[in-house]
Amino acid sequence: MQQKRIFIWILAGSIACSLGVYYADPGTIDYFIEEDGLIENLTALFYMLTAVIAVSLVTRRRGSLPYLMVIAAIGLLGMLDELSFGERFFHLPMPKIGVWKVDGVHDLFYVAYKSMKNFSRAYGYIFYPVLVVAVSALLWLGVQFRSRIATSIGYYGHRDFFHLFYAACGLVLFALLVDIHLFKGEVAFLLEEIVELNSAFALIAACFALPKHSEAS
Repeated sequence: MQQKRIFIWILAGSIACSLGVYYADPGTIDYFIEEDGLIENLTALFYMLTAVIAVSLVTRRRGSLPYLMVIAAIGLLGMLDELSFGERFFHLPMPKIGVWKVDGVHDLFYVAYKSMKNFSRAYGYIFYPVLVVAVSALLWLGVQFRSRIATSIGYYGHRDFFHLFYAACGLVLFALLVDIHLFKGEVAFLLEEIVELNSAFALIAACFALPKHSEAS
């Protein structure tokens, strides 16, 4: 519970401070959204720290090894994504999917979105009914088997961990929606960078929310 409270204060404080700075001087927007800028590099740093913390806690939270390994993998992937997998630093050639260059995980989401958008324009009479049925089926299955799913992933013994993990996922989802221009404007782009940074904080808090070995046994 303590980790959740700390994270909520960090999230609220960072958003409030960032918006306060921006509205006081809109010219500061570049400090928030520029490529390889302060916030992006801080995000990469904290994602790396997430991976390091997750690995370092393995011996003290042995019963939580799968959760920590997932967090470590996400932290490493998040750091590489923020750094465009070294493209700008080392001038590496990046692959393309169609006409879109892919230099990060978020680009895969963008390519999928654009592909679905193009497909829906051509075959909307098929696409939308199938999408509605698929989403409805997934929601129905989730509701029907929620207890079994929760038990299988260990939710009931790690509630705080999962709450923070879901918070991180929600923040990343918001950033992805800004990336595909569902939300537009300078404030949206500012918030995108801030919530990405906070997603790393959420993952770090999630690591410490896992029970220690003595508590889990």
